[in-house]
Amino acid sequence: MKNISNSHIYGLDAYRILSMMMITSLHVINQHYHLLDKDNPWPQFTCSILLYIISYCGVNCFALLSGFLLCDNKWEYDEKLFRKLTCLWIKVLLYFFIIWVIILIGGNLRLYPLRRQLTPRGVINALFIFTYFPWWYISAYMGLMLLLPLILKVLNVYDSYELLKISIVLFICYSVLPFVSRTSGALSLTDGYSTIWLLICFIFGAFLKRNIDSILKIQKINIIVFFIFCICVSIPLAFCLFMRHLGLSRWTIFLNYISPLCVLEAVCLLIFTYQLKPQNPKLCNLLVLSSTNSLGIYLFQCHPGIWSNFLMPGKFEVTDLYNMVIKILGGVTLICFIGIIFNICIEKIYQFFQLDKVLCGLSKYVTEKFFKTLRSKA
Repeated sequence: MKNISNSHIYGLDAYRILSMMMITSLHVINQHYHLLDKDNPWPQFTCSILLYIISYCGVNCFALLSGFLLCDNKWEYDEKLFRKLTCLWIKVLLYFFIIWVIILIGGNLRLYPLRRQLTPRGVINALFIFTYFPWWYISAYMGLMLLLPLILKVLNVYDSYELLKISIVLFICYSVLPFVSRTSGALSLTDGYSTIWLLICFIFGAFLKRNIDSILKIQKINIIVFFIFCICVSIPLAFCLFMRHLGLSRWTIFLNYISPLCVLEAVCLLIFTYQLKPQNPKLCNLLVLSSTNSLGIYLFQCHPGIWSNFLMPGKFEVTDLYNMVIKILGGVTLICFIGIIFNICIEKIYQFFQLDKVLCGLSKYVTEKFFKTLRSKA
């Protein structure tokens, strides 16, 4: 067992796994159990929509954390970047095919009914991960990685004050105005399902990293953060319940990644979890293990075979509030646990076949040839 590191910020590990658990909660509450249906009892619907609103900032949390952790790194358009992109692509493909093999074997053994089969079109879509919507976050994140060398050079030019002004302008133009206007104009970001929105959250995270020490020096900062978080949850909750009571269909207006309240929720959680300093070595090791493999949770639950055959068909008949909460927590815990185990297995397969060495040599060869061609034509 590893000892507790004084330099490692375990609160950020908690923040990463918390964000992935929130993303999982969205899928469990809405897509699997359908607890947001209008015909559900009022107490159960209220509890479900409360958990849903709290969890909706999970994607923003992940993007903020990327900016927080990577803003001081140096990335170049070189062999290292090409290798990172290739490694991510290979791991996603391993996930795609290994899970499909397991699902098809179980289906052919009649362990469960198969509602969706692997098709040639599905294989082609998985190969072109940049346009594969079921794993839209991976597609958007790979787009962000392609822009990182440029963005990091730009961020290094500005001091904290200039970065504050940039963050305010981006927040107003790409969060407040599109949310208020509710139109798909030039500033629209398709409700946050885009590389550009992840890039904006990345800049917000970079600003927080540069100013986190100053922020924590503010008197009663935790009370302020808690108050802001409660406001960001209470407004959408009250609006959703009011609109549902009137029977109107636009009660989900606040459930949007680009919502200013959703952004502020993610910021508040980052400031709070950053201060967490667990002292139990077992807990610290568990946080690091879960955080390191957290992306596997997303890849597992959003895999088209898992999504269509297991997640979507799970209509849950609501009985009592206690049973519903247990079902939600149990579903989230089970998906997270399986996703982490799968990710550990994929990493073992990756290491067993020494794919890292193969990709390292391949990326080095390709980039050398590419840059050599560019220099000869310059």
